[in-house]
Amino acid sequence: MAENFWNGNFKPHMVKLPENRHTFLSCEGIWKSLGYYTGADGEIFTVEGESWIRKESSELVAEIKFSVISGSAMMISHKFKIVPEAGKDDTRWQTALICGIRLDGRIMYMNEFIFLLYQALDSGFSGVENLEMVSETHYKNHGYVFHHEKKIAAWVLDWHRVE
Repeated sequence: MAENFWNGNFKPHMVKLPENRHTFLSCEGIWKSLGYYTGADGEIFTVEGESWIRKESSELVAEIKFSVISGSAMMISHKFKIVPEAGKDDTRWQTALICGIRLDGRIMYMNEFIFLLYQALDSGFSGVENLEMVSETHYKNHGYVFHHEKKIAAWVLDWHRVE
C-alpha cells in the first residue's frame, strides 16, 4: 500500500455512513469516564468524570464534570450546547467554561470517530479531541487544550454509558 501511495496510485476507501449512528454527544444519556489528565507542568492525574446529555428544545445540552482521584485535588466542570444541523455530518457547539471563557467549535462525525475542534477567539485558547466508538455504550477519548502555541492540558479517557 505504501508503494501505491508514493507513486500516486493510492485511492483511499472512505465509507460515508447514511446517518449519524453515534450515541455519545448525539442523544440523551448519562456517561461515566475514567482516565488520565495532565496539565502544562506534565504532572499526570487519574480522573473520573460524568456527563449528562439531555435535549432542550432543538439543542442537546451536555454537562460534564471531572474530579481527580489521584494527585492534587482538582475539579473541572463545564456545560455546552450542541446545535444539530439536519442532513449534515458536522454541527456547531459552544460552551462557557467555569472561568468564563467561551469556546465555539465544530463536531464532525466520520465513521466510528467524532472529532471536536474549538477555540476562544478573544483569549487564545483552543483545543482538539477525538472520540472513537468502541460500541454503542463505550467511547475512547483523547484531547489537547492549547493557550496560543503552548499545550496546557491533555487527557485520555474511556467513556461508558450507564443510563
